[in-house]
Amino acid sequence: MELPDEATLAAAVRPSRPRPQTLSSLLPHADEAAAWHADQIQGATVYRALCRAHGHLGTYSEVRRHLQTLPLSRHRATTPLEYEAGELAQVDFGRGPEIIKVHTGEVIGTWIRCMVLA
Repeated sequence: MELPDEATLAAAVRPSRPRPQTLSSLLPHADEAAAWHADQIQGATVYRALCRAHGHLGTYSEVRRHLQTLPLSRHRATTPLEYEAGELAQVDFGRGPEIIKVHTGEVIGTWIRCMVLA
């Protein structure tokens, strides 16, 4: 089966209509929300921060729609960490799953430790 030509595809796929805009209660804080978005902070976190810091009374959907109109930076500022072999170790430790002994039915708690050497 052959694919349709570009003109046929273009006619079948209509560009989306822009959403009707209303005066947003987010406008006074739009620059701050945009800066957080550029730092790749998630929309739900931006919404909670606006509510906490500025008493934002709008909805999460309003914030999400605003953030969707902004370009997202794909570059994150990072600092490479360079160490000699064995000079640094990063350790994480926490509770693991509970395991049931097959023969006795006893429930045993487990712990997990992960260490990565630089």
